[in-house]
Amino acid sequence: MKILSILTALFFLLTLFGLYRPWLALWWSDYCPRIKVLKVYGSITLALSVIYALLSILT
Repeated sequence: MKILSILTALFFLLTLFGLYRPWLALWWSDYCPRIKVLKVYGSITLALSVIYALLSILT
C-alpha cells in the first residue's frame, strides 16, 4: 500500500511539472502539448488513485 501511495504522489507531481514544462515531462515525444501531459500522467494518476482507494476499502 505504501508503494502505491508513493507512486500516486510521484505521478501527480509529474503531472503538475508537465503542465509547467511539458517538453521535460514528455522527453520521448517530439510533440509535447499540455493536453498530452494530462492524458499520459493524468490517466496514470487517476488509475493509481482508484486502485489505492479500492485497496484501502478492501483492507
